[in-house]
Amino acid sequence: MPEVIGRYFHGVNDEDWEDFRGIWHDDAVVDVVGGIHVQGWDEILPYYVDALSNFPVHHDDPYRVHVAGDTVTVEIAFTGETVDGVPAAFEAVDVFTLDDGLVRRLTTWYDLDRVLGFLGTPGTPERRLRTLVRQAASASPIYRRRLTEL
Repeated sequence: MPEVIGRYFHGVNDEDWEDFRGIWHDDAVVDVVGGIHVQGWDEILPYYVDALSNFPVHHDDPYRVHVAGDTVTVEIAFTGETVDGVPAAFEAVDVFTLDDGLVRRLTTWYDLDRVLGFLGTPGTPERRLRTLVRQAASASPIYRRRLTEL
């Protein structure tokens, strides 16, 4: 596996954004199932932080890697847990286009309906309440201040 691909999965799995930054071209593109298109580091980082916030427990296992010149295709087994504590597991495929040892483009595929199903499945009442409180606190300065007081 090319070093840059190993660094990609380390960055995602450990949320090591400082090292993760070093694998991308400044104008790199990420295309994700569902029509998500981000370009450049200033869009790439927020995309990953936001996507992974839905799965505070997460691990991408790149179990098969195919290299053909500057194109690297990786088969991935994702395991994790949603914010509400719902276990999640699914397969994904990432296709990296490398240029001078850095990622120029990444296209990723997975079963979007399956992933949305995990996110739409309620966890335990305690976890749902914690999620609702966290969302309310982040949505409104009034709620944030009151929760801090409590």
